[in-house]
Amino acid sequence: MCSLLEKATSIAVLLLITGCSQREPAANPDAATEKLRRQGLLLTGRGVLFLQQGRPQRALSTLEEAVEKIPAMAEPHFNMGLAYGSLGRHAEAIAAFERALELGPPSAELYLALGSSLRAQRRDREAANLFARAIELAPERPEYHYFRGEALRASADFTGALAAFEEVVRLDSSHVEAYYYLSDMLARSNRLVEAEEGYRRVLKLAPDHLAAHLDLGRLYGQLGRHQDAADVLRRAIDLDPKSASTHYLLGQAYQQTGRQREAEVELAAFRRLSTAQKHFDQGAIFAKRGEWEQAITSWTQAVEIDTSLLDAYLSMGQTLMRQKMPEKAIPRLQQALRLDAGDPDIHCMLGEALLMADDPKAALLTFIEALSLMPTSAQALYGLGRSHLVLGNLPEAIVALRQVLDSDPDHSRAYFYLGTIYLQQGKYRQARACFDQSVAIDPSFLRAHYSLGLALLKEEAYAEAKIALETVLKLNPSHLKAREMLEQLEPSL
Repeated sequence: MCSLLEKATSIAVLLLITGCSQREPAANPDAATEKLRRQGLLLTGRGVLFLQQGRPQRALSTLEEAVEKIPAMAEPHFNMGLAYGSLGRHAEAIAAFERALELGPPSAELYLALGSSLRAQRRDREAANLFARAIELAPERPEYHYFRGEALRASADFTGALAAFEEVVRLDSSHVEAYYYLSDMLARSNRLVEAEEGYRRVLKLAPDHLAAHLDLGRLYGQLGRHQDAADVLRRAIDLDPKSASTHYLLGQAYQQTGRQREAEVELAAFRRLSTAQKHFDQGAIFAKRGEWEQAITSWTQAVEIDTSLLDAYLSMGQTLMRQKMPEKAIPRLQQALRLDAGDPDIHCMLGEALLMADDPKAALLTFIEALSLMPTSAQALYGLGRSHLVLGNLPEAIVALRQVLDSDPDHSRAYFYLGTIYLQQGKYRQARACFDQSVAIDPSFLRAHYSLGLALLKEEAYAEAKIALETVLKLNPSHLKAREMLEQLEPSL
């Protein structure tokens, strides 16, 4: 099931074909106005293409240009809202969608997108009203009813949510999550027999649906069917052995059926897992406050109780790397790999820690292992390229970094390191092009601006080099090398 944000972003594809509803441009526009209109539409189309490619930052900058040229057209505002939403900037997304509504007749897609950003800000009741408007325009779309049901449920309107989910399954009898939430609403309404039927429907459609197993076991406990509860909850444990609440419910079911020894085992597991989770959660609270030592202490206590708590090892590793202590991060990440050797992201985290600890050979092998698990991983290719660069394997580094850009064209750091290699090789034109791309994607990337200045100096493009170095000083007024280079540059201008 895709998220609401993913659903809203996918609307950009539709708009590329149909166009967002908008007022027609004035008849017989003068030549300048027509030129701006055409440029704006071209930029809008380019922005939509970037959205389709999963490049929201590049889409946003392009769509901002489009809005400057055609501010009275709804389409660029709408797609700019999608870009903001993809970047998690929901307040700005809401403003862009509302502007699109002001400029053109409403559409179901626009109501859906605006509602999604409102939900991201927990404005669920407002979102539900917008989804209702989308339904008025497209009543046969089950997803619209589903999103409305989610929003109503989140705002505690269980009666409305129940009706919404009933409509979803009427329109789409294979909608697993709608059946699950419908069953939950039925259970809340004390319609337990219907709720049981609903949960069984979920498990028929999705046999590994953990939450449905758990809720059905809880429902059987309410009905006094403790053996049925034990059977369902045992299957839930098989799906997720680390669910503390499932162990607790299963222990209760065993007690009710006279299986005291088994009940004690499950309740002991519940106490162990829940205590470890409390330490983990406390560590997360400390980390959110920036109290890193206390966070590490809490996570250490968690893994002392539950040695298989993967998230605790990962959190410790990431925090220690953030604190520039890779030597301490490495054993935690290695333990995480022992628990989940098939996760390429953990291999990449370990590779980054090894690079930070000045062990590029070990890092290289770690990134190679990550690529064996996921050959297209941009993260692994990026680490591989940097490892080759540190080891002096420049051709291999270039190949890896170019592969990064094939899969992620907006990877500012990959452009930077590629430019760094070209600069070392004396290929100043290629270096300049890479640094230009790097700062275009991330205008705050100081090292790329500085390296761009170096490449421009090598090309004797002194006026442009001055601009690049002045940008460095704007970002960091205490950058001594940039200041010295500017002073040396003055006689050449």
